[in-house]
Amino acid sequence: MKNTTALFYLDDPLFPSLAVAVDAQRMARYFEGLLSAPGEWRLTACRLERLRYRRATRCILHYEINLRRHADGAEQVVWLMAYLYADQKKLRSRQRRLDMLGAAHDEQIPMPRYAFLDELAILVTRFPTDHALPALCKITADLPGLFGSRCAAVFGAEEWRMLDMSLEPVRWRAGLSAVMRARVRGEQQSGEQAERRFYVKVYAPASAGLVAPPGYAPAPAPPFKKVVDTVFHDAIGGIEIQRAATGTPLLSLLMQQCADHGEAVRLATALADWHLSDAILKRRLSLIDLTAAMERVAHTLSAALPYLHDTVAATLNRIRQTWTESVFVPAHLDLKPDHIFFAAGDVTFIDLESAANADPMLDLAHLLARLHYAQALYQVPDRHARQFAAHVYESYRGQVPRGWLGNLLCCYAWSLLQIAANVFEHQRPGWAAWVYQLAHTAAAMDLANPNAFTRLLEAETELHTPYPPLTNRLAMEIRP
Repeated sequence: MKNTTALFYLDDPLFPSLAVAVDAQRMARYFEGLLSAPGEWRLTACRLERLRYRRATRCILHYEINLRRHADGAEQVVWLMAYLYADQKKLRSRQRRLDMLGAAHDEQIPMPRYAFLDELAILVTRFPTDHALPALCKITADLPGLFGSRCAAVFGAEEWRMLDMSLEPVRWRAGLSAVMRARVRGEQQSGEQAERRFYVKVYAPASAGLVAPPGYAPAPAPPFKKVVDTVFHDAIGGIEIQRAATGTPLLSLLMQQCADHGEAVRLATALADWHLSDAILKRRLSLIDLTAAMERVAHTLSAALPYLHDTVAATLNRIRQTWTESVFVPAHLDLKPDHIFFAAGDVTFIDLESAANADPMLDLAHLLARLHYAQALYQVPDRHARQFAAHVYESYRGQVPRGWLGNLLCCYAWSLLQIAANVFEHQRPGWAAWVYQLAHTAAAMDLANPNAFTRLLEAETELHTPYPPLTNRLAMEIRP
């Protein structure tokens, strides 16, 4: 029996061109045809970065391509989004909304802002073109206008003037949000020069202003300094500017295998301080609010490996039945190694867009699960990350009320399913085996036995569990 696990969703009759879209090498030929100066530029690489698959609705694929200019060898990295819709009317509607944005030409990038591939019925957009993020094009077109009027906030003094600035894309989730890294250089009247680094975040206007840090207020005494400063926030326009965190991200320390016990204790203390603080957040996240997220993860995993549908559904049902709501504290809700920075004895958390008053175990479990499965997510040495996770857990639980730990196993099982969905969406190496192992690990957990958690952190995570082969026919029969 031929193993076609990684290809089953390509048979979806509503997306006949999906089999081509997931093949980066074949798509590279179509993207080359979009070059406005094909004799001057050459496409040298094309990678599929992320896949967002919604059965019977739509599919969005994120590509990163490399261009090289023949004349001087200059290279350009370009982000592209490809949209496939089951309903072609919706695809054409999106194209019309893009027409309304205007077809302004970017001379630095030899590709149109958007194009329709008739042969594949795929709409392709180039960063920063996104009809749901109207501020994105404005910011990239007029960066001096964004920072020039905020010189005092950027440098902390009125007499500074801007010299130059640059913008580099960091993350783009079509229709949802985008993050860019900005470098601003300024000069004082005395001739002194300085450089500042920021993150510019753009959201869909409907969702802007709903979460921290705009909704965050420090405790009156002592001031809480575990989160990055927000320089500017426009809830209506969906724009936010944050100072770049200083120091070294935890992910870098893990990759270098130099995150030690001291860093684990500092991290656990900072997290406990954050949970015990009087920070004011605009929203509250309950188990009912998590239901929609659980349904999305279940949908994603069913798309990844349909025969896991019943297993995932049963696990989520056990989580909801075992979960007890009793504690709501300031929670980050997206705590992972690349959102934690160490510098000069301090620990800083970044990216608090999801922050809310919630169960603190959502933070702890999310972090520990990502550390435990760092090999699948970041290709980080497994044993070192697991030891670091164990140190964080032991230190944290000694600094918070014991009653807080009641939902830890539920949150950890939920985090494993989230990681499984992430591994599939980003098409990580060996994603099918990882999804299978993560889903079955979550299913096998005894959620009513808190003593089992330490053994979970000690367990090996290498891929050793074989997963059954999946034929296209089996996929169509089991698919919910």
